[in-house]
Amino acid sequence: MEPSIRWRNIVLRDVRVVNPATSPGVIIGNATYSMLGIVFDNVTCALTGGSPRAKAPWRAKSFACKGVKGAKAIGWTNPKPPCFD
Repeated sequence: MEPSIRWRNIVLRDVRVVNPATSPGVIIGNATYSMLGIVFDNVTCALTGGSPRAKAPWRAKSFACKGVKGAKAIGWTNPKPPCFD
């Protein structure tokens, strides 16, 4: 049974990740209750020295991303999650 939790109107602002050990993130809602109104504002992932570990496990996508509707990446957000508008 899927939970009936609803994730809405979440803003991450001015977040900087430097040299992550793995890909930047996972943004996953469920099939019944998609995450709505998610905003990344100036969320960046900086790699120095070309760390190959930061590409795993999501590779070029940088994020595992599904079950999200109407999400926005604004400001200097980079990389942009693939499920964001």
